[in-house]
Amino acid sequence: MCATALVLPSEALDSVGYVNLGAFSIALPVSASDLPQLRELVEPGRTGLLFTSGDAASLAAALRFALENPEEMRKMGMRARDFVRDRHGMEQMLAGTLRVYERVQGQ
Repeated sequence: MCATALVLPSEALDSVGYVNLGAFSIALPVSASDLPQLRELVEPGRTGLLFTSGDAASLAAALRFALENPEEMRKMGMRARDFVRDRHGMEQMLAGTLRVYERVQGQ
């Protein structure tokens, strides 16, 4: 792998952060702003790193950790890939879609 992490220094998101799920799917951990939508995906120290939005020192600390701990970042990436497979894979998407159709049909 060429990249150590996906870095997402956002101050606001309008969705759940699908770019993060894409990174996770290729075992790339995410270093992201600590926003509510991203807190649901990025588990600090497990699937990536969170830093304070708008705080350059916090971002620098996350980047420093990622560069100084490539093996730990690799492990986070593997856990992130498992997270996507287990919670956002094709089976989960199809099951969720089926539940929506069943609710609509029942109305």
